[in-house]
Amino acid sequence: MTLEDMRRELRKKYEKLSRNLKFKVKETPGLTKYKPYAQKLVWIPPGRFLELAPEPGIWSEDHIRYLKDAILRGEELEPLWIDVFSDTCQVWRHEGRHRARAAMELGIEKVPVIIYCLSPQGGFTDYSECESCDTERLKRWGTNPVEERRLPLDGDV
Repeated sequence: MTLEDMRRELRKKYEKLSRNLKFKVKETPGLTKYKPYAQKLVWIPPGRFLELAPEPGIWSEDHIRYLKDAILRGEELEPLWIDVFSDTCQVWRHEGRHRARAAMELGIEKVPVIIYCLSPQGGFTDYSECESCDTERLKRWGTNPVEERRLPLDGDV
């Protein structure tokens, strides 16, 4: 068997494995019970999440490798999350770029994302205010001009 044949075999095994992979959600009180009136859990492609989250200055390849191994072992991971302004559907804060990239590299089609709804002033508000912000209408912060806002710090919300 040639080296190219071995690579082809490995690719086939990897593709078969990745079709069956799932992102298992870890139920954590800190995320799933935090501001329950202001959140909604959706499943979106990891590439879409990465479109919304600004590029990190540096990717931690070690952390991505760790996350991929955890997914392959079937471990549960915390859902990703984004804060979205109800009036512009723009993402302000987020968490989960490395989990999204690990899932994408493994061929996982969708990842769990908690969307937290923010009022135009930056405080959490009822998710019904964000119903028009479906996953297709979400925008990365700064993609459209918006008036500058004085946003509260986490402790102020």
